[in-house]
Amino acid sequence: MIPSQLDAPAPRRIRKVGAVILRHGLLLVVRKRETNRFISPGGKPEPGETAIQCLERELAEELQIQVVSHQPLGTFSDQSAFENTQVDMEVHHVQTAGIPCPGQEIEELAWVDAGYRERGLAMGSIFDRFVLPRLIEQGWVRARRRTSPPTERSILVADLDGTLVFDGKPLAGQLREALHGLRGRIEPVFATSRAPRGAAALLGDLLSMGTVICCNGAIVLERGRITRRQTVDSAVVVALCELMDELGAEFYLEYGERFALCAGEASFREMRNYKDCASLDRARQDWAEGVVKIAVRARDKQAFVRECLRRFASQVHLAAHESETIDIGPAGVNKLTAVQECFDLAHTRLTALGNDENDFELLAEADAGYVVGHRLPGLEWAGGVKRVPASLEQLLELLHAL
Repeated sequence: MIPSQLDAPAPRRIRKVGAVILRHGLLLVVRKRETNRFISPGGKPEPGETAIQCLERELAEELQIQVVSHQPLGTFSDQSAFENTQVDMEVHHVQTAGIPCPGQEIEELAWVDAGYRERGLAMGSIFDRFVLPRLIEQGWVRARRRTSPPTERSILVADLDGTLVFDGKPLAGQLREALHGLRGRIEPVFATSRAPRGAAALLGDLLSMGTVICCNGAIVLERGRITRRQTVDSAVVVALCELMDELGAEFYLEYGERFALCAGEASFREMRNYKDCASLDRARQDWAEGVVKIAVRARDKQAFVRECLRRFASQVHLAAHESETIDIGPAGVNKLTAVQECFDLAHTRLTALGNDENDFELLAEADAGYVVGHRLPGLEWAGGVKRVPASLEQLLELLHAL
């Protein structure tokens, strides 16, 4: 006799905790090894664990990031996409410290918007049916990429270190020639974490030929002259320096035309040959004024970022590079905001090249964004973003195709 459906065993129920991690209208999801669907970061609580303790453990193991703050979004239930199991998922919106990278059990990351199905991405049932539609409806995840404007003006905004130049060497002659060749069709713009002195060392005469964005957007040069400058509030600078002293971090304060070191001889060696290098003198009455960027190297990078965000999240902008340096700048200022101040993007086609955490917003917003190399894993799943190898040949091919 064939058993009826009434005789079939009821699916078992499991409890999970999921994280909503958002950036510039994109949602981070993960794919575990030997699976074909992307799911939320998170997992099953261990005995005695709270939901937040579970997320703290899972995000550290899966993505190598740390929880800074969290807010509950709700509990959702559905059939598992992988097995005969009913899943009850408690979902939290989480602010994190660190750069997400695949860790334990994770094969791939993806930063997605509402167009993920069009790009062939299969999503787990709870996020697909309940969480993502809600995030899109509330405007937390972008419904679509921006509409490409009429091509009356086109700009190419390119990062320097790790994108166009490598190992601190000046821009290669072939790339310099290719960038010169774009003029008349596309306007080259350079956007870097470096101060003007550092940009000049790499760009040479290109520094004075157009727009150069320095210090992650805090300084803008037009034809070699500073035309825009945004600074960190002096009281915040003082408080940040107290935190860095407390945590034993080494750092320098960048003012644009000069910088002041507070570091041992072994740290920031690459900066010590500049003529405008000086030691920080806190006896000066104005030492905390006019700071456009603070570059920090801490013994425990993630712990410093977490504590900095906990105390100053609304007062500064952090860019934690994959290298050992953490950049701290004015709140709400990044490479994209600087581009938006300099160009009317409603009437300008934006192509962007970048490779590091401080390029994320620029690449995500571009009509055509190119991640150069292996960093920023998963961003190529966002609409309009592609990944290209970090090689001179590939960069030349890309520039000639623009």
